[in-house]
Amino acid sequence: SVKDYLYTLDIYEDGYAGPPISLIGASSPFFTEEEKKEDIFMPIRQHTGNITLIADENTDSLIPADNYAHYVTLDSGGAILWQGFMTPQSFSQPWDAKPYEIDFQVQSPLSLLSSQQMDMRKGLGSISLRDLIIEAFTECGISDLYDTFSIDNYMTSTVIITLLAFKVSRFNWFEENKTEDDGTGEWKKFIGKSYYTMMKDILSFLGLTMRERGKTIYLKAIDSWTY
Repeated sequence: SVKDYLYTLDIYEDGYAGPPISLIGASSPFFTEEEKKEDIFMPIRQHTGNITLIADENTDSLIPADNYAHYVTLDSGGAILWQGFMTPQSFSQPWDAKPYEIDFQVQSPLSLLSSQQMDMRKGLGSISLRDLIIEAFTECGISDLYDTFSIDNYMTSTVIITLLAFKVSRFNWFEENKTEDDGTGEWKKFIGKSYYTMMKDILSFLGLTMRERGKTIYLKAIDSWTY
């Protein structure tokens, strides 16, 4: 609890079907912050942080195998204030102290836009900005994590709908593969850029910054900082 507010940090392990396991938090068990850089035009602002626990026999299973192995939520009063995933193969612990604290890095869902490249098998033709955004969230496995998309009122809904219907070529986010075909059948003539790069380009064009709070995505004007 903090200042009479009760917070619950839950870690959901993919494939786990047993009873809930209680973990012991350190004096500062959870910390996260939004990406902060000098560029006020940064179109995507993701979160990173740490979970700090007192190590015991239950913390051994918390080393994630991949980006999606451990889903994390911070809850207060039934509302999810933060969500994300534990970062694979990233933890630290001082072996000279008993009991010792162990740190696990966490990242918000928007961070996973960097984990997937666009696939040329989906075609290189024209597609609407709206469908590109949906594709990015779907292919990166985070489309079901958000309940609400809040769009800044600096544009009317009609303008937003018109802009999102604008079509562009997917080829804009592909480049020629300059390596030789290795004969394995995995070689591709064109290599896709990450969905993060694609999303950044779209938001820059729209003059928006994408931010996340709990289970809500906010699309805000680049000069709007409070909500």
